[in-house]
Amino acid sequence: MRHLVAEEIAGFLAGRAQDGARVLAHLLAGCERCLKRVIAAAPPQLWDEEAEERDGGPVDAYDEPMDRAWKVLRGGRARARRDLERFTRGLEAARAKGLLGMKWSEIAALRGWPYVQILLELSFEERYRDPREMLQLADSARSVAEELDPEVYGESFVADVQARAWAELGNARRVNEDYPRADAALAEARRRAEQGTGDVLLWARIDELEASLRRAQRRYPEALALLDSVVQRYREIGDLHLAGRASIIKGTITQIDPREAAGFLREGLSLIDTERDPQLVAVGEQALLDALVDAGELGQAGQLLLEGGLRKRLGADPPNLLRLRWVEGKIQAGRGRLASAERIFREVRASFCQKGLHYVGGVVGMDLAGALLRQDKQQEAGELAEELFATFEDLGIQPEATRALHFFHIVCRERAATPAIAARVGSFLKRLESEPGLRFEPEAMLG
Repeated sequence: MRHLVAEEIAGFLAGRAQDGARVLAHLLAGCERCLKRVIAAAPPQLWDEEAEERDGGPVDAYDEPMDRAWKVLRGGRARARRDLERFTRGLEAARAKGLLGMKWSEIAALRGWPYVQILLELSFEERYRDPREMLQLADSARSVAEELDPEVYGESFVADVQARAWAELGNARRVNEDYPRADAALAEARRRAEQGTGDVLLWARIDELEASLRRAQRRYPEALALLDSVVQRYREIGDLHLAGRASIIKGTITQIDPREAAGFLREGLSLIDTERDPQLVAVGEQALLDALVDAGELGQAGQLLLEGGLRKRLGADPPNLLRLRWVEGKIQAGRGRLASAERIFREVRASFCQKGLHYVGGVVGMDLAGALLRQDKQQEAGELAEELFATFEDLGIQPEATRALHFFHIVCRERAATPAIAARVGSFLKRLESEPGLRFEPEAMLG
C-alpha cells in the first residue's frame, strides 16, 4: 500500500476532490501512519469548523465520504490525546511509586498502548542500574503488546507497537548477554514491522538495536553498515539528535583508527541535544577523550578532561567511569608521569578483572607493562606478563590473544621486552576485538 504524499494531504485539507478520493480511500482502509500525518498537518481550528459546517447541512455524493473521513480523523485525534494523557500520568505514577506500589485500578486504567509504552520507558531507564529488571520490564511490554486489539488501534499500528516491543526485548537480552535470543527477538521485530505502517523511526530503531547487538558480537563491519543506514534514516526525517547518537556509536566501534573515531564522535556530539540525553553526551565525550589520547592529542584530551565534568556525569555508569580512569592513566603516561600512570593502570586492571572483564583487563595490563618497562622495571613487567598469559590460557580467552601474551611472556623472560613491543602487543589485542579473524605474527611485534 503506497502511503500518501504531502501534495495529496494538502489537496485533501484544501477540499480538492481530485485529491480527496485517494486520501479518503487510504484513510478509511486504516492506515495509522498517514492518519497521524493528516492530523498533524490540519490547522487546529479546522476540526471545529468542519464539525460546525457538517452538522445538519445537506450531504452530497462527495460530502458523505468526507464526513466519514473526518469522523476517522477526529476520532483518531481524540483517542491519541486520551492515550497520551494516560501515558503521561501513568509514567509519572510508576516513577514515583514503582509499578508494585501502584493500585491495581491504576494499572488497569493504563490498558493498551499506554501501558506498553510505560513498560518500555521504565525498561530503558534500568539499562545502567539493573539489567535484569530491564529485561523483565521489556518482556512484560512484549506480553502486553501481544494482547492489543486491532479493532481498537488498527492492524498496522498494533504491528508497529509489537515490533517496537520485540526490538526493545532484543536489546534487553543483549544487555544481559543472551545474544542468541536477542537475535531471535530482533528477527521477530523485523517480521512485525513488515506488517506495520512503514514508520521510518521504527525501522531506524530496529537497525540501531541490531547494530548494538552486532557490536557486542564483535561483528563490526555489519554493525557499521547498519549504523550508516540509521544515520541516513534519522537525517531523512530531520531528527539530528538521533543521527548524532548513531554517529557516536560508530565512533566507539572504530576506535582501532582513533583519528577516524574522533571524527565520528565530534560529528555526533555536534548534533545531539544535550538536554534530551545528558548521559549520551557524557558517554560520547568519554569515547572522544579515549580516541584523542590514542591519537596522541594529549593537549586536547587534557582540556576535555578538565573542562568536561565527565566524572560527575558518568557517576551512574560505572564501566565508563572506569574507562575514564583508564584514559587518565594514558594521559599521565603520555606526559611522562610514569609512577602515577602505573598506579592508575594497576587500579583499573584490578577493577576490570573483579568484574570478570579479563580481556579488557589484559589490554590495560599491556599499558601497565609499557609503563613498567619505561621505568626499567623488567622483573615486574615479566611477572605481569606471566600472570596475563596464565589468565588468558586458563580461561580459554581468544586463542590469538593468548598467543600474543605468550609471545610477550617469552620476550620478558629473555629480558628482551621494550616499551615499543608492549605497545604493539597491546595494539594487537585492541584490534583483535574489532577484527576477530586477525592472526598474531610475532615478527611484526619485533619491528
